Amino acid sequence: MYIAGGIPYRLALGVHDDIWARSIVIESDDARIALVSLDLIGINYDDVVAIRRQLADTLAFDYVLIAATHSHNAPDVLGFWAPDLFCSDTLYRGIMGTRKLYDFVNDNPLVEFHPSEYTNDPFVIAQNDKMIAINGAIEVDITGQVCADSIGTRFYSGIGGQVDFIRGAARSRGGKPIIALPATAKNGSVSRIVPTLKPGAGVVTSRGDVHYVVTEFGTAFLHGKSIRERAMALIQIADPKFRPCRH
Repeated sequence: MYIAGGIPYRLALGVHDDIWARSIVIESDDARIALVSLDLIGINYDDVVAIRRQLADTLAFDYVLIAATHSHNAPDVLGFWAPDLFCSDTLYRGIMGTRKLYDFVNDNPLVEFHPSEYTNDPFVIAQNDKMIAINGAIEVDITGQVCADSIGTRFYSGIGGQVDFIRGAARSRGGKPIIALPATAKNGSVSRIVPTLKPGAGVVTSRGDVHYVVTEFGTAFLHGKSIRERAMALIQIADPKFRPCRH
């Protein structure tokens, strides 16, 4: 458990005083009001709404005010001062394999499972500092549009969690969203950095979401750049034999 406020990553070493929650109820002829104070640095808005609804439903309060003392010696319930969101060494949303694999993950405290609506939530992903998301692509056009699921009109795969992790890593403190792909296909006869995507190809990740594109010939950083700057950067990481065709 980590302590909120001040210096980040302060690990709690023990309990000096118990944290507390106190309340007072004020009633009049036409209203019933609850004032609640929590010995915490703060509380998430969604939790405030949930508490208000529960009190209104069960005890018929007209107004509920919830406040925090802003203590810098209470647990980090907001997730701002802990080094990482997850406690285990590895996180999965699903696995498939042998009995040896299933035996390994069974009741293993080093392994954590969550449903995809949680693991692929960009706002959850963003809570992990220095999140590096590496995703593949079938082709990337010179404006930065990424096709990752089709070859023209023929579907090759699904979109997976590419957009989720690209956006989550972009919001992560120190994170890097990366699109990585070989510069060519079909034994070097076709460039995967292209002037335009094939007719019918789907855009999985828009040019506005792309930060880094990497091939064996280098890295192009696209975020915040003009279309001309993007094109020049991507030409530099195309296979040299196709670069004249990219101008």
